[in-house]
Amino acid sequence: MNTLKEYFLPARHFLPDAAIPIQLNRAQSIAWSFLFPLFVAFCVELIQRDNLSTFWQWQSDYGISSFCLSYLIILLSFVLLYAITSRLGTTSLLITIFYMGLGMINFLKFNLRGEPFLPWDVFFRNEALNILSDIEINLPVSFIGLLILLLLLSLMPFLLKEPRYSIKTRAILFFSCGILLNSYFSQVIFNQDTLTAMGIEDLRWNQTINYDHNGFLMAFMNNIKYILIDKPDNYNPEAIQAILSEFDFHTSALVDSSTVDNPNLIFIMSESFFDPTQLPNVSFSGDPLPTVNRIRQEGISGNLLVSEFGGGTANTEFEVLTGHKTSFLPSGSMAYQQYIKEETAALPAYLKNEGYTTMAVHSYQKWFWNRNDVYPLIGFDSFDADVDFPVSEFRGNFISDQVASEKVINNYETHRAQSSDPIFCFLVTMQNHGSYDNKNFPYFDITIDAPDLSPQNQLILQNYVQGVYDSDAALNQLISYFSANQEPTIIVMFGDHLPTLGEDYEIYRQLGFASEGRLTDEDYGKLYTTPFVVWNNYALNPQDWGTLDANLLGAAVIEEAQLELPLYWKILLAERENRANQNKFALFTADPHDADRIIAETNAFNTKHWLLEYDLLFGNSYSNAFDKELLQAATEQ
Repeated sequence: MNTLKEYFLPARHFLPDAAIPIQLNRAQSIAWSFLFPLFVAFCVELIQRDNLSTFWQWQSDYGISSFCLSYLIILLSFVLLYAITSRLGTTSLLITIFYMGLGMINFLKFNLRGEPFLPWDVFFRNEALNILSDIEINLPVSFIGLLILLLLLSLMPFLLKEPRYSIKTRAILFFSCGILLNSYFSQVIFNQDTLTAMGIEDLRWNQTINYDHNGFLMAFMNNIKYILIDKPDNYNPEAIQAILSEFDFHTSALVDSSTVDNPNLIFIMSESFFDPTQLPNVSFSGDPLPTVNRIRQEGISGNLLVSEFGGGTANTEFEVLTGHKTSFLPSGSMAYQQYIKEETAALPAYLKNEGYTTMAVHSYQKWFWNRNDVYPLIGFDSFDADVDFPVSEFRGNFISDQVASEKVINNYETHRAQSSDPIFCFLVTMQNHGSYDNKNFPYFDITIDAPDLSPQNQLILQNYVQGVYDSDAALNQLISYFSANQEPTIIVMFGDHLPTLGEDYEIYRQLGFASEGRLTDEDYGKLYTTPFVVWNNYALNPQDWGTLDANLLGAAVIEEAQLELPLYWKILLAERENRANQNKFALFTADPHDADRIIAETNAFNTKHWLLEYDLLFGNSYSNAFDKELLQAATEQ
């Protein structure tokens, strides 16, 4: 630190003595400790707003309570750190780097994904760095200027002589400030009663609105309390048994044993899969989804309501494979990263108990979203990723969907040479991952015309449509192979989320698919709904399943395959037509005239569902909805 100070000290000779004193007295030191955190708090929030005008408008609309609470967080952490370093310059620099760093991450994530930076995002450091490496980052000049100004101010104390405090004084200051900081978080930041009394609402159901109303730092710190899952107040064996007693499936019809043998099951979670023909004001030179549209006429189809947009693939995967809803979990959390730490009941474990060989395939890296650790815990026998592909043909910037489909076929043939057991294969594709402005296709099979878009945005949409066309062709490749196969086989393809087409839903807004300004419930319904199709090679029957919550898809397909459902999935599917579709943003009812009754029934069922989900994920498995002995056997085989 002396070397750093010696480096900056000569600069003081270029500064007017009257402007900056060489010696700071204690009053000036204390003033700096109060004023510098105030300026940091102002800058951190300012970069989340477009300009000073919107900053003052935020203060006018929602009061200064959130800003004052944010300032106190920075102030107390400044004093605590100063008690350790005993240097204003070092403390100022570290505080600037930490809090402006958080603000910068939030700014970048929001402009990229339309979602704010959440505390549990720190678990996804590798994923974030990997994705950011493919994205061109353009920071506003005002942001860069503000950051430079703060850094210069934080370096200023290195030019000055500071008053010294004894170790005893610093120790008293450290422990006193530590106690204050702990009490401040427990009694204010994490205490909703206190926050409500100050006019600060708990808006975690929509984190975008939460950050907009309550400010970045206040909302971020308040969300920390949701990292851990609190046990529901009414969670006990009696409550679980009361729920189970409402659903009597003992008299339900048995599975018809005269139907086909257990079919092979192939699930394809197609990266950013969406039907681009739903976009208004765009024309296409041909059908970008010929295979999907054929299945819509011949087989099962519908829409999937998901809770993710532009990313968060693993959460849609988690819902489909487990039947659990991420909307019950802290908004923005990732179950694979945070909650799957031991054997967990899921579709592959269940099918393994039914005599299936379970395999996962992903045309990317094994560590992504912690799949290499999670897959064995949910019952997969094997997991092949990019390094296991014999051929790695790239389309755009990632391994092509065609190669991924060939890998599924190769794995099936290898397995069939060794065993007659049916297979469950879960394929996660990667080709159509963003960003879409730097894809490199040698030609376009389908061209678009979107007069309302700029040339750059037309290129983004054009690249995306080519990727969707390739995904459709890869699906046709699998269907052609298993059409000629004598074994009964079901193939399911669905999208994990819609693509990010420009910052802040830019292309969706320009085309009129989403509203300008704040998104409405109708917008959330469209931007968080992906298509799915279900094909089989033995008894195609046109069906429209309408819109399903993502957590119901796996159970619905198992029911269609005439396999006996676990109790948990039976409960989820029971009377689902009387409940509204729901993701983490809103409830969606098909019948507006009966909406009040449907919403009331949905909320009542959600209370029961959350108790069962908690029981299976975090509790003592009182429900025994999945046989734990069978689960353990499946994951240990």
